[in-house]
Amino acid sequence: MYNYYFFLIILGVLSVIIALNKQNILKDISIENDIFLTSLFVAIIFGLFKLIKKENIIPKIKSEDTKLRLCGQIIFVSVALYLGSLIIKNENIIIFKSMSKALSLIILFIFSVCFLKLKINLYMVIGVLFVLMGAYLLDQR
Repeated sequence: MYNYYFFLIILGVLSVIIALNKQNILKDISIENDIFLTSLFVAIIFGLFKLIKKENIIPKIKSEDTKLRLCGQIIFVSVALYLGSLIIKNENIIIFKSMSKALSLIILFIFSVCFLKLKINLYMVIGVLFVLMGAYLLDQR
């Protein structure tokens, strides 16, 4: 059963738990080891699910576009994991999570207006301004 708001709340809670846990993990091991071990065990868990379901572990990808997008995604996720871990290791998690969410929202808004031809209205502009003000206020230490 799919429930958008329920899953959104779960993801929000998990995001905080993961960030706080990662901050403690990075006190003992390197960023590279954290990413490697996490990725390895995620791959093992999902590989076991695929084996139980009797599916191929590595699917055949026919579309060249999908192959290129997957390669790009692997690179982007790797960079994002490393940079996110580097920031979590050195900065205040609350500020980082808040600023990154605000920045993502603003970039998505600008991208949507410029490339996806999103029609903006006054409420959207006010919302983006509030996000900007909130990010600014959070960054005032």
